[in-house]
Amino acid sequence: MRARISTRRHETWHIIEVTGELDLAAAPELRQATRDATYIGPSPRVLVDLSRCELLDSVSLGILLGASRRINDRSGCLRLVVDGGLVHRTFELTGTADLFTLVRTVEEAFDI
Repeated sequence: MRARISTRRHETWHIIEVTGELDLAAAPELRQATRDATYIGPSPRVLVDLSRCELLDSVSLGILLGASRRINDRSGCLRLVVDGGLVHRTFELTGTADLFTLVRTVEEAFDI
């Protein structure tokens, strides 16, 4: 299923919601959404909700790593909602799980 990427605000958070497969075809839209969120203001607070994402390829993972670096450089924070499955396995197998703040629900992301 082709990815659908939408954005919304919740209080001080910029939320990027992903549904479907984050593959090469979806990469430009994901890249633009993360860049927009990164430069929305000082100290950006960005949450990428991958709970309905079915696939995360290496290109999309690279986009998330770049977004993490840019957000950290701006004294912001990035949290990813990953509730298990193939997407969580991708982070584990690539050794990148420790490079992100992974949470299981959107609510948990707000509580940290």
